[in-house]
Formats: sequence, structure tokens, C-alpha cells
Amino acid sequence: MTSTSHKIFGLAALLLAVLFPVYWIGAIGFSLDDTQMAWRKDFMSLDAWDLVFLIIGTLEIVVYIGLSRYFRHQIDGRWASVLLMVMALLVAVFHSSLLIDVTIGLGMVEASTGVLDVMALAVLIVLFLYSLTLLTLSVVLLAQFPRLSALVKVFAVVAAVTAIIQLSVVFSVANLLLFPVLMLIVSFHFFLGENNIEVV
Repeated sequence: MTSTSHKIFGLAALLLAVLFPVYWIGAIGFSLDDTQMAWRKDFMSLDAWDLVFLIIGTLEIVVYIGLSRYFRHQIDGRWASVLLMVMALLVAVFHSSLLIDVTIGLGMVEASTGVLDVMALAVLIVLFLYSLTLLTLSVVLLAQFPRLSALVKVFAVVAAVTAIIQLSVVFSVANLLLFPVLMLIVSFHFFLGENNIEVV
């Protein structure tokens, strides 16, 4: 990859680290007592937060594609590259839930309890698959731990913790901090450039 593409991917990861907690705290609120109602309210409304949600999804896809391209050119990096593309696909599916906001906001679909329950279930399934894929990615990287650079070792460990916490559901709110940290690590990786970091 060129230095320009490195900067683009690095900037995308940096912006994602900032916007991710801003969105989830600002739009959803993550009220521990009323999370389900917060989700329902978000699905039933169409506002500026939906644009932020779209931007976050786009940035995340760009970051995973960038990482996938990087690992694809590394020794023993094929599986990591494939898993990152799977993550990009799952993120695209997850953020396509924005279409529900649009259709409900425009009155094209009635915001019935049944529709919202189905959407909530679909979102949970996608999040589960995403977390499982992230955990698998971390295991693939950790299996090569002695050969990883210091920065990628940290990435692999934080990715594993992030995935496990997300799968636990109960402690998933902690990812409001962990995921931005993960993206900051990715941002440093791209800004330093592949000439300075030997991944695998």
C-alpha cells in the first residue's frame, strides 16, 4: 500500500475512535435500565444521529478493508485478511439497519412491535457473529505471537478482550472505551507505515 492509502486508513481509524463513543452515548444513551426502549426509539426516529451512524459504519468498513489489504501481503496473513473482510461485511449488514429508520421515518413501514422485535433480534445476531469473528481474528494473530510486532501484539490482545466482553453482553458497555482504544492502535499502525511495522 502507498503512504497516501496508509494515511487515509489511519485517519479513518482515528475518526472512528472519536465518533464511536460520541454516537453510542449521545444517540442511544446506553441506559442500563432502559436499553431496549432506547433501541426502539432510535429505530422509530430519523435525525442527525442517523447520519453519524452511517459515517461510523462507512469508516469501520474502510478500516477493515485497509487492514485486510495489509495482512493479505504478509506471510501467513491470509486468514486474518479473510476474517477482516467478513467483519467488513457484517458491519455493512449491521449498519443497513438504517434503512429501517428511513422507511419508518418516511411512513413506508409501520413501527409495529413485531417489526421492531425482529429488527432487534437481527441486530443481536449480527453483533454476535461480528464478535465471534473478531475473537477468531485475535486467536489467529495470537497463535503467531512471537513473530508479531509490539503494536500488533497489543492489537491482538485488546481485540480478544473486546470480543469476549461483547459476547458477555452484560459488560459490553465497556467497549465504549475498548473499541476506540482498538481503533487508535490501528490508526498508529497505519500512520507509522508498514515499513516500520512487521506484522507477521
